[in-house]
Amino acid sequence: MRLTNHTDYGLRLLMLGATAGPSPISIPGVASRLNVSRNHLMKVAQCLARAGLLESVRGPLGGFRLAKQPQDIRIGDAIRTLEPGIALVECMRSSEPGCPLVQGCRLPSLLREASRAFFETLDSCNLQDLVAGNSQLVRLTVAE
Repeated sequence: MRLTNHTDYGLRLLMLGATAGPSPISIPGVASRLNVSRNHLMKVAQCLARAGLLESVRGPLGGFRLAKQPQDIRIGDAIRTLEPGIALVECMRSSEPGCPLVQGCRLPSLLREASRAFFETLDSCNLQDLVAGNSQLVRLTVAE
């Protein structure tokens, strides 16, 4: 399984938000630090804001900050938000698959089970678990 850049950037934004505490993180600063497009990062932040994971802070020192406590944001939920309708193969994505093997194929049920295990592992971890006591991450994210 490979997550999209959209999800990768979203998880990074959430981790940065968790290390910043109540201080807003600026999209231009994060985009520069991560060497990614400001516009792309803004779309990711807006997606997370619509889902209630980030909130917008207006003003000259504005940006985004976590809308929930880090311990209340499960990593699996964040990925489901950023990757809606995630499916490992095309026949799992559509109610009318084009594969001629669909009637007798056991692969989709195996992949659904693997996906359940994947999300079960991710749901056992929250944002706080990723950042708590991680002084190296804090050092990397402090200087914006």
